[in-house]
Amino acid sequence: PQAYKDIEDVIASERDLVEPSAFLDGTPADVKCESRNDAVKFAARRLANGVTRVIAVNIENRPNAAKWTLPSAPKSATALVGKGPDKVVGPTIEDAFGPLERRVYDFGL
Repeated sequence: PQAYKDIEDVIASERDLVEPSAFLDGTPADVKCESRNDAVKFAARRLANGVTRVIAVNIENRPNAAKWTLPSAPKSATALVGKGPDKVVGPTIEDAFGPLERRVYDFGL
């Protein structure tokens, strides 16, 4: 579909700005995500410094919301790409995404 082509174009245009491996260091983290039609795709990594990094993209060409469940309540939340999360309650993180929007967050656990 067109949404996948649009995402590929965004990734290609930013490839020179951000080295992808810089975001994917570490080991897989135990994070769960819920979104309408599973439209928010994500990867979660546990970094050596104890931070859990979540990389997420809304693959639909319409707004979407996502809810993540982390292993524990974060002590800090930092946005590396995009804005920070809309709501943090205990280990649950909620955020709203625009069409084809992507985010990278660091959560100190």
